Amino acid sequence: MLHLAVRYNHDEVVIRLMEADPQLCCFTNNANESPLSLAVRKGTPSIVHCILKAYESGISPSFQGTNRLTALHAAVTQEQLKDKGVVEILVSKNSDLIKEVDAIGWTPLHYAAFTGNIEATQLLMESDSSASYILDLSKMSALHVAAYAGHTEVMKELIRYQPDTCDLLNSKGQTALHSAVLGGQRDVVEYI
Repeated sequence: MLHLAVRYNHDEVVIRLMEADPQLCCFTNNANESPLSLAVRKGTPSIVHCILKAYESGISPSFQGTNRLTALHAAVTQEQLKDKGVVEILVSKNSDLIKEVDAIGWTPLHYAAFTGNIEATQLLMESDSSASYILDLSKMSALHVAAYAGHTEVMKELIRYQPDTCDLLNSKGQTALHSAVLGGQRDVVEYI
C-alpha cells in the first residue's frame, strides 16, 4: 500500500499509513525498492520527509532501490531535490550510504560527478572524502567520471579534498586526463 501511495504522489495517504504503521517504510517491493528510494527517485521531497519521520519512532527506513542503487544514489541525480536538502538529510541519517556501490560499482559520488551536481559533491566530500578513492567495476573514480562528462567544477571539489585522486588509474591504466580526452572535453583538458 505504501509503495502505491508513494508511486502516485498521494501525500495524505502516505502520512496516514506512516502514522498507522511506521514500519511499512522498512519493506521493499518485488523490484527490491523501498518506499523511500521510490519517493526520492520520483522527486517528491514532501513524501521523503514524511518517510524519514520514522526515525522519530526509532525506526530506520530502508534506503534500498533497484540494481543496488540507494535513495542517496537517486537523490544526487534529482534536480527537483537539489534545493530541498534531501541529500543532506539522507547523509545525516545514514552516512554509510556515501560508500554504497550499485550494480556497476558507482557510489553516489560517481553519480554526482556524472551529473555535475556540485552541491551534492561538496556535501559528500565534506562528509566522507575517502569515497573519492572508490573505483567502479572499470576502476573509474568519480574524478574520471567528472572529467569524461566535462564537469570541471566537480573536479575542482574532488581535487580540493583529495589532491592525490589525480593519480588514480582505471583498468586500462588511464588517468582523468585520458577520460577527458575520450569524452571530448576540451575545457577539462585545458584545466588539467
